[in-house]
Amino acid sequence: MPAPNLLLVSSSRFRDLPAFAHAEAEIKAHFQGVPEICFIPYADPGGAGQAAYTEKIKTQFAAMGLSIRGLNE
Repeated sequence: MPAPNLLLVSSSRFRDLPAFAHAEAEIKAHFQGVPEICFIPYADPGGAGQAAYTEKIKTQFAAMGLSIRGLNE
């Protein structure tokens, strides 16, 4: 079993950029070759709920070519 990797990003948004756009290069480099990423929807910005936040992030990460599964799923 490979050692787990962890990437912590303290803010999903920076200025008026889309979620995680400010860290896209680092995210792509860190998870290169990883088939699925476990996303922990801790913050819940806007109070939409964990499921809605996870779906939003899935869309953003899919645009980067990355697959997300929420811890809440």
